[in-house]
Amino acid sequence: MESTDTIEAMNDRIHAATIKLREDNFRDGFSFMMFSKNLSEGEAYHEYSDGHIELTQLEKEDDDMVSKVVKTLSKEDADRVRAEYLEE
Repeated sequence: MESTDTIEAMNDRIHAATIKLREDNFRDGFSFMMFSKNLSEGEAYHEYSDGHIELTQLEKEDDDMVSKVVKTLSKEDADRVRAEYLEE
């Protein structure tokens, strides 16, 4: 069994890697996808470099999977989701 220090250190590394991936995605012109246990199956948040967040639903269309925008979150909701997902 791992010690608490080791688990905390691992969580810190995971958090740092998540922040770096988010920054890299924005720099490269991509959105950052966030999953949440509060969303239905197939749903995800997509955050964009300008700060807006869209709730999307993955749907099967013919032989393809397509992500469709369900709604764009208000600034307040986007701030809440971002803080929830990126909290340490």
